Amino acid sequence: MHLIEIAHTPTQLIVNSYIRAVCNWLALGLLLSGIAAHYVWSNTILLRFIQGHSLILALLILSEVVVLFTLMARVQKLRLSAAAASLVLFAILNGVTFATLLMVFSRTSIAPAFIVAAGTFAACSIYSLRTHQDLTSWGSFGAMGLIGIIIASLANLTIGKFEISTIINYAGVILFVALTVYDTKKIAKLALSQSNDLETASGRRHALTGALILYIDFVSLFVLLVYLVAGNRD
Repeated sequence: MHLIEIAHTPTQLIVNSYIRAVCNWLALGLLLSGIAAHYVWSNTILLRFIQGHSLILALLILSEVVVLFTLMARVQKLRLSAAAASLVLFAILNGVTFATLLMVFSRTSIAPAFIVAAGTFAACSIYSLRTHQDLTSWGSFGAMGLIGIIIASLANLTIGKFEISTIINYAGVILFVALTVYDTKKIAKLALSQSNDLETASGRRHALTGALILYIDFVSLFVLLVYLVAGNRD
């Protein structure tokens, strides 16, 4: 699958290889998360153990955050194998955590949400790689929007209004659609501007980082859509 225009030049071939590497890392992360989530869902004893011990769930979430921030902050200082192992660990932890948190929803809500998320994510990525529009401002919009959603979500914890939750979820979907477009464009621009370094260990670590960013965009979009689908069914 070619995500950008193919030109038979050494630079373009390297860039295409870089984009494929990002997609491969992303696919691996999502696959591992899906396998981990399915395993937890299928293992009733393990699921009840995690749900019955809030400390275990808290440690899972904390471990996830620590691995994520460590990987993002130190990825260029790590060996490629260590960075890859960190991505694998993060994806598995994320799958276990979400399997536990999303058990309150039926699979009839999760399946359509995943299909919509996958389709939306693919469309956003293709648009981003095809468009010649300057998307720099989308990054600032995404950062401000994310801060606004976090504040609104914290405020709604004390209010507990379903209507406000729905608005926040819709706003979150719009936000992560914009971030997916922006992040994909940013990764492509990085590949074009540093094409000479893409086949080095540093370039491969950059591909892994790009995949991690897109992984977070996709998972966030998916979770928000699960809440929206479940809310509409209710």
